[in-house]
Amino acid sequence: NPLTPEARNHELKVRRGMLTAHLVGGIATVGLLASTVVIGQNMFDRPMDRGVLLPTHDALVLASVSAYSVTALLAAFSPPPMLRRREFSTITLHRGLAFVHLAGIILTPLLGLSLKQALSYDQQLAFHQAAGITTAVALTLSMLVLVF
Repeated sequence: NPLTPEARNHELKVRRGMLTAHLVGGIATVGLLASTVVIGQNMFDRPMDRGVLLPTHDALVLASVSAYSVTALLAAFSPPPMLRRREFSTITLHRGLAFVHLAGIILTPLLGLSLKQALSYDQQLAFHQAAGITTAVALTLSMLVLVF
């Protein structure tokens, strides 16, 4: 099927809607991920409260990963732009940071799940904590470069 100007205009409207939803989803995901990190840090700082905080942490992890996944898919499956420029921009930085937070959104929960079988619980917990914080920072920075 040849792409008509009308069809392309429709694609661009769909793209704008999907990328707007991607932005809103990114903001929501930053909030969920920040909440997850805060609860996780409370569990780290107050081990005696770990049992009480764990269900909340687990629910926030599920919400964060779900929101992240939907948000990422909105960008991945949006129609292509009208023109791709081969120059460094905030979008380039946003996409570069996406590799960091994508790796983190996969790795951090896996590290958390492996805590039960860890040979060195404290070392594994430190890796999990570092991955979670790095992921949250990378996601926040990737949002901030678009806003400022």
